Amino acid sequence: MMEYWGGCEGTLGREKAEYEVNLDDGILKGTMFKCPSVGELLERRKEVYYGNMTYCDHCRFLYPPIAREYGFEIQWYVDFDETGRCIGTCRWISFKNSME
Repeated sequence: MMEYWGGCEGTLGREKAEYEVNLDDGILKGTMFKCPSVGELLERRKEVYYGNMTYCDHCRFLYPPIAREYGFEIQWYVDFDETGRCIGTCRWISFKNSME
């Protein structure tokens, strides 16, 4: 998981995200300080969807099923403004599934 997310060659580095990823005692913790995808939508004055589904929900729905195929769990915590719009910041933790 660290190889996929972290470092210059990881997906977040290639996307030029502002982030921090740490691996401690088998738990990968990530913080997205500025999501490049949400930033681009805002820069282009495009709507960042809000309400029941937001743009930021794609990470928490896309990645956990894939991670489970490899024996990992991921939990996402997305930040929203007072109107319910995602603001391009989030946190996640990932760990090896002990049931595997």
